[in-house]
Amino acid sequence: MEAAGGVSLWVKTEPFLLGALRAPPPARLGLHYLRKMAAYARARAAEGCFPRLAWPRWRHIACGKLQLGRGLAWLYFELFDSLARRDPPRRLERAEAEAACGSADELERERSKLSVDTLQFLLFLYIQQLNKVSLRTSLIGEEWPSPRTKSPNLTGKSASQNKVTFYEDKNFLGRCYECDSDCPDFHTYLNRCNSIRVEGGTWVAYERPYFSGNMYVLTHGEYPDYHHWMGLNDRLGSCKTIQIPSGNQGHIQVFEKGDFGGQMFEATEDCPSVMEEWHIREIHACRVLEGVWVFYEHPNYRGRQYLLPKGEYRKPVDWGAVTAAVQSFRNIAE
Repeated sequence: MEAAGGVSLWVKTEPFLLGALRAPPPARLGLHYLRKMAAYARARAAEGCFPRLAWPRWRHIACGKLQLGRGLAWLYFELFDSLARRDPPRRLERAEAEAACGSADELERERSKLSVDTLQFLLFLYIQQLNKVSLRTSLIGEEWPSPRTKSPNLTGKSASQNKVTFYEDKNFLGRCYECDSDCPDFHTYLNRCNSIRVEGGTWVAYERPYFSGNMYVLTHGEYPDYHHWMGLNDRLGSCKTIQIPSGNQGHIQVFEKGDFGGQMFEATEDCPSVMEEWHIREIHACRVLEGVWVFYEHPNYRGRQYLLPKGEYRKPVDWGAVTAAVQSFRNIAE
């Protein structure tokens, strides 16, 4: 419908009734990342991102930037398209064309013909959070009627409830140990850990008991082997939850020298390569002004990890490092 001033409102009930998948959405479908995606799409309008978003561009954004699996990316895209289209014959024609594809490449070429309204699709992605946030929370940043208000999901538990399960073998097999709060020592229950499933909350797993040794930040999702959480081996001994600030607008300052000396660099977004961004090889001090960040020893979020909640860090030892080698960092999403 048309509102005063020529603003077009998208009034359709189907996405709210049918489109919100009854499962916790991936962490990077939060409002912070959807805002970034909107800015990214507008800046790349000529590349098939705006005002209509082509499937190849959404696949690139979803898999490369939001870290979604290709299957889940297509599920969101196809579900939205099926709700938005009003021409059943054309939908049937496209389904028949996909069914006739004889190879994965041919299927991908057929899907590449599809595009959706960018802003409506972003609204649809936001709708995916309806089973974990209230409208009041979205508008004023408060839980209502109390901080303990929780919305049930298919399991009957809160989508925001903390839960992580560690498995002895790859692909979630063998003996397992489940946690819903900090655990200082679980190595006596498991001889090794080769896969992890995070169903709620954000966690840090430690190589040794009592929160010592190499640490690994775990967000919502599945880790079928230790390479998926950048583990150096299959040893884990303790874990704790991370409290992510509401809104999670990240802001960090990093410094060339200790005690906040030398040149200062500022960031509000993830940085996959400190060398490419600022031509420095080491970070000797930092201030975390907003959010919770993770430093990585190597580019592209690899190597040893260091967790940095809000605060000041005058030297590498303050964030648990022996050296100042930091080559990438990122803000932890809700």
